[in-house]
Amino acid sequence: MATTEVIVQGRVSASVDEVWVALESTSGKPLAMRTLDATGRMQDGTVAFESRIPLSMPRPAGSLILMVVAVGTDGVPIEAIRRRFQLGAIADLGGRAGR
Repeated sequence: MATTEVIVQGRVSASVDEVWVALESTSGKPLAMRTLDATGRMQDGTVAFESRIPLSMPRPAGSLILMVVAVGTDGVPIEAIRRRFQLGAIADLGGRAGR
């Protein structure tokens, strides 16, 4: 991954009230946490969500853990997904970015 932020997008069922998005180190240290309102406009019985988590500069390198938790209207987590991903150095494009 070579970006200055982590973008998390998904869809949840209408029974979900909030989505928790967490970024942590592989040692379990919390780096960022977002709580998203999932009561927006429905399409096909699901609600879309998006979270953008900026990375610090200099940014961490190596593996990070992303966790997304769907929380029901009663405040109880319904489902959680935990994924490890690799973060690499940002390449210096010498002013050629976006071309």
